[in-house]
Amino acid sequence: MSTLGWIVLCVLGMAAAWAWKQHTLYKALGLSDGRRFGNQIADAVGLEYNLFHTIFEAGDTPAPTLMMLDAMRRSDVMPMDAAVEIAPFLLDGLHKLEDKWGAQPQLQQAKTAIYKLVKMYEEKHQ
Repeated sequence: MSTLGWIVLCVLGMAAAWAWKQHTLYKALGLSDGRRFGNQIADAVGLEYNLFHTIFEAGDTPAPTLMMLDAMRRSDVMPMDAAVEIAPFLLDGLHKLEDKWGAQPQLQQAKTAIYKLVKMYEEKHQ
């Protein structure tokens, strides 16, 4: 095999090792389970998966969002109950995205669902 062949083989090997490391780290931190639980929450409140995760990520959360979602999942919190508990973060994220991008149709649809969650949160935490 030529020198170029060995270089290509080494680069491919390093790329495969990096990808495996990232996958293993992602699984070890519970990030894929957090994403799945977030999708269940999105279903419960009627939001598209990516829109829910984008809004939640934009909010000022005390920890990485996927780790928060995984912690709730491991605590056996029901998706709708989890949605109510994270409502303040969703509202914050919604406002930040509206400030950045203006009144987008998807954000306007999400606003109704998030305001309902915030109302439920406020009633629960009076």
